[in-house]
Amino acid sequence: MKKSIIIVFGILLLTNCKTETTNQKNTVTPKEHNSDEYNQIFNKIENVLKTNNVPSLSIGIIKNGKRSYKSFGTMNRSNDIKVNRESIYQIASLSKMITGIIANNSILEGKLKLDEPITNYLSHKLNKQAIEKLSEVKVSDLLHHTSGLPRDPKIRESRENGEVEFDAVNGINYLSESDLIKELNQIQLENQAGTTFEYSNLGYTVLGYILELVNEKTYADLVNEILAQTYNLKNTFIDSRKFKNRIVTSYIDNGDRTIEQREFKFGKQTPASGVYSTTEDLLGLMDLQIKSFRSQNKNDLVPPSFSNKAYTRRQKKDIAYGFGLFEFSQNKNWKYYEHDGDADGFSSDYYFSPEKNVGLVFLSSSGGNWFGQLANETFFELIENIK
Repeated sequence: MKKSIIIVFGILLLTNCKTETTNQKNTVTPKEHNSDEYNQIFNKIENVLKTNNVPSLSIGIIKNGKRSYKSFGTMNRSNDIKVNRESIYQIASLSKMITGIIANNSILEGKLKLDEPITNYLSHKLNKQAIEKLSEVKVSDLLHHTSGLPRDPKIRESRENGEVEFDAVNGINYLSESDLIKELNQIQLENQAGTTFEYSNLGYTVLGYILELVNEKTYADLVNEILAQTYNLKNTFIDSRKFKNRIVTSYIDNGDRTIEQREFKFGKQTPASGVYSTTEDLLGLMDLQIKSFRSQNKNDLVPPSFSNKAYTRRQKKDIAYGFGLFEFSQNKNWKYYEHDGDADGFSSDYYFSPEKNVGLVFLSSSGGNWFGQLANETFFELIENIK
C-alpha cells in the first residue's frame, strides 16, 4: 500500500500487442498486432523481469481508443499456465479509485455530500469523544487525503508487529467492523482536518464504511452493482473465492521472489487496498474515463474535484488528489492521472492522459522499485511517440 511516483523518462518503444476495438461498455475479441516498434519495448520489459526474477506481469495500453495487451510469466511458479489479459491480480491501493467511483455515484444519487461532516453518517456508531474529535472531518477530506486520520489503523500495525496472532490457514485478517469502530473511538488526528495532504489508507477505509451505511449494502455488493453491472467489469470483485483458479499467485519481494505470499483478508480496509481486477477490466474502465474527460461530460467516472493540497507532501504545486487519483499538471496543455498500489505481494500502476488520449495499466505478482520506474518510463514513452 505504498504510493511512489518516480518520474523517469526512458527511451522505450512499443511492440507485439494484442489489440481490440471497443464501444463504451462492450468488449470485442482482440486481434493479433505485430510491429517492430512493439517488439523493442517488450524485449526491454522481459529483460527487466528476468533481472528481477519477477514471476509475472500483465500490461494494457490504450492509445487513441485502441486497446492492446501483453503478459509475461505464469500463474504460479509451480506450473506453466501463462498469464493473460484475463488473469486476476489484487490491485492494492488502486482500489481507492474504485471506491472513489462508488463515492461519486453516491454523491450523484444524493446519498452522500462532499461538505458533510463524517460524523453525520457515523454518530450512531461512535462515542462522544470520537464525535467531538471527528466533527470537522468532511467527506471531501476522506476523498482528498486531508482528513488528518493516520495512514493506517493502529490495530493493523499491532498485528504486523506480531502482537496478534494470524490465522496461518486462512491468511491475514486485518480489520473487522468492531475493529474499525474501536479504532475511531480512540482516534488521534495527526493534522487539523482540511489543512494538510497526508496519504491515509484509514481515510478510505472509513469512506468505504460510510458508503456501506448510506447505500445499505456491503462494499462487495457495491463493487458488483456499480463496476460489474453498470460498466461490465465482470472480473472486478473483492471475494477471492469467486475466481480462485484465475487469481495469480503473488510472491514476497524478498530478492529471489520465491516465497508465496499468504492472502490478506482486508475486511473493512478493502475499500483502500483489497479489490481484485484484470488488465482487461481496468483498461475498459480507463477507456470510459478518458472519453468522459475528453467530452467534459461530468458523470460518475469523472471526479468532481481535486485537492490542491496534495503538493504539500512533495513540495510540488503541480500535483493534486481526488477520488482515488493523483492529478499531475505537466504544463498548460495537458495533464495526466495516476495511482499505484503495493500490497499482499502484488503491485499495480494506472496512468492516463485525456488530452494525449493514451493510458497504461501495469499489474504484477511481485513488486519492487523496478515496477514503478518501468511503468512510468513506458507511459512517458507512449506520450513522446504520439503522432
